[in-house]
Amino acid sequence: QAHGKEFSWESCLEIVSDLADGKARPFFVALGEHPTVPKFLRISGKIRNKNMSKRETEALVKEVWDAKGKSDTNADEPPMDLKMFLSLFLHKKYGVDATVKE
Repeated sequence: QAHGKEFSWESCLEIVSDLADGKARPFFVALGEHPTVPKFLRISGKIRNKNMSKRETEALVKEVWDAKGKSDTNADEPPMDLKMFLSLFLHKKYGVDATVKE
């Protein structure tokens, strides 16, 4: 997707469907930095494919949901929407912006 175009979840599905042939790609083309792109997906250019295993992916997803559950039970703050939480979680876990995007 071009950097100036609006984001849509359909564009994400197109990227995923392109991967359905089973061939590992060395990189993904980023969705750009348009304001409609969720903050945790905003980046231009190419993103290195970390080729995470199913086990690694499942562990990361579980870690995110466990942390989100703990965050939501914090009495001092209202629950954060998942897009914002994921952005903060990944920055806390990985720190470097490029690593977060991968």
